[in-house]
Amino acid sequence: MSRKCIISAVVMFMAWALSFFVHGVLLGADYSVTPGMRPPAEAKTLIHWMILAQALFGAAFAWVYVQGKEDKPWPAQGCATASPLRA
Repeated sequence: MSRKCIISAVVMFMAWALSFFVHGVLLGADYSVTPGMRPPAEAKTLIHWMILAQALFGAAFAWVYVQGKEDKPWPAQGCATASPLRA
């Protein structure tokens, strides 16, 4: 991975962390009274999997972004960018 890809992955992860702050801290009280939401005790047992998934998501989309910035005609770039996202 290049330096640009690593920085992009870190930025994606930090964007998720900001989302976690907004939804977990600022809106947590509103979500706790909403029926159908996961109970906090159950969510705490799954948070490590969520962190891992978001870190992998950030790295994967940073890699896709770096791959899509090649000097190719736009249809080839579209296919190269979409192919990893199909899986």
